[in-house]
Amino acid sequence: MKDIFDLTKELSRYLGTDRECASAYRLENYCGCYESLADWAEEYLESIVELEDTIKRYFDYDSYASDCDLGGDIFTIEEGSKLHIFLNR
Repeated sequence: MKDIFDLTKELSRYLGTDRECASAYRLENYCGCYESLADWAEEYLESIVELEDTIKRYFDYDSYASDCDLGGDIFTIEEGSKLHIFLNR
């Protein structure tokens, strides 16, 4: 996993801003490091809404995550096979 400086540097490049602004953005919008967008979606949804186990098995986390990514609600910075996910506010 990248250390704070490296991730902040990558975020600074992505946002087109200096490291200080990128660091502040990271503190407000960083969701974490995940194996996949679906892993993030499952964790994120469970943190904002309580889904019954019988409903969870029917929910398509891949599609939800893809919609969030394509719709601009989130963006990712890749590190090998890992994804650093940020809310796009």
